[in-house]
Amino acid sequence: MSENNNYRSVFRYLPIASLVLRPVSNDYAIEDANEAYLETTGIIREELSDMLFFQNHLPAVLQKPDEQIPLLRETLQKVLEENQQQKAHGIQCQIKKAKNGHQAFRQLRFIPISDDQNAVESVLVTLHSDKTSTISSNVPTDKKKISEVFFELKESNKELNYLINQKSAQFEAASEDLKNFLYSVSHDLRAPLRRIDGFSKELLDEYASHLDETGGHYLKRIRQGTQDMGDIIDSLLKLSRTSRTKIEVKEINLSEIVKEEFSKLLNYGDYSKVILNVQEQVTGVADPGLTHVLINNLLSNALKFTSKVDSPEISFGTQTTESGTHYFIKDNGVGFDTAYSDKLFKAFQRLHAQKQYPGTGIGLTTVKQIITMHGGTIWAESELGSGATFYFNFKYSHEQYEQ
Repeated sequence: MSENNNYRSVFRYLPIASLVLRPVSNDYAIEDANEAYLETTGIIREELSDMLFFQNHLPAVLQKPDEQIPLLRETLQKVLEENQQQKAHGIQCQIKKAKNGHQAFRQLRFIPISDDQNAVESVLVTLHSDKTSTISSNVPTDKKKISEVFFELKESNKELNYLINQKSAQFEAASEDLKNFLYSVSHDLRAPLRRIDGFSKELLDEYASHLDETGGHYLKRIRQGTQDMGDIIDSLLKLSRTSRTKIEVKEINLSEIVKEEFSKLLNYGDYSKVILNVQEQVTGVADPGLTHVLINNLLSNALKFTSKVDSPEISFGTQTTESGTHYFIKDNGVGFDTAYSDKLFKAFQRLHAQKQYPGTGIGLTTVKQIITMHGGTIWAESELGSGATFYFNFKYSHEQYEQ
């Protein structure tokens, strides 16, 4: 993780509503805003990238933009000319209704941020309420003191980075040992299983006449057991290979991946009645190969649990909430009791009987592993008899990937 990303993470959760501006032609582009600013103004983060500060951001935020924007332009110009932080450089503004539905007056202040040559490269905008005025009064205004504070923050950040890297290295070493162990065990188990299955088949083919009905039944059960164990080992090997894959993210079209994987799965069962609904041109930033595995497992899961439904239907698309945009795969199958949802992504855990819905119990574990490798999240919502919806996202947005 770069220092810029670390500073951005710290900035995002500062208690004082703050915005960072970058000078452009006759206006200012918005580089970033913290959570407190978004909460205060009711602006959605995705809207900021298309906004200029004076042209269309302030008109969306201020109750009386025509009166206050000229004053704010004049104040900012004065700040830039003097290139120093002073408490006098602030304007009392009335903010439009925010998410909480209340109007509020805020002291809007400008703080220049200079480079090593003392030239202004960006501007910090802060909104102060009565609650934050006591906090802001303790913020140093002398540029030397500010530099000292930033130096201490930078040194602390370096120390934190060192500790994080040290712990990450220890974790990666332990994780690699576990992956190697899993691969070795899974691989070594296959040979004896193949021998058991082979000799059982020989007995059934060559000596069936010497066995009574009970003996033949036992041999068939032995063969079925070894084949089931073989399927589990194959799934474990796939999981191991997945966890050992080096991620290479790029922009991908998830809509097309869903269609491709669904077409492949049609060759493995009678799914002619299944209706697939795909939201077109859904894109993201992820590893293409791992995303194919992810989608394949989620679709396989949906196909399995809609197999006993008269009119099976599976849908793929996106849903946007306050926390961001998420992908989803939804089915109208048997569903599950959410009281047991903590078992969903654990290996070999089942919410339905093996005889009703066969499987190895590794598919959703693989899905969870891939999402975790991408730094994303996944969860499911369902009711018994009403289908299930799996929501997921990746760490990177298009904007972060381009940066």
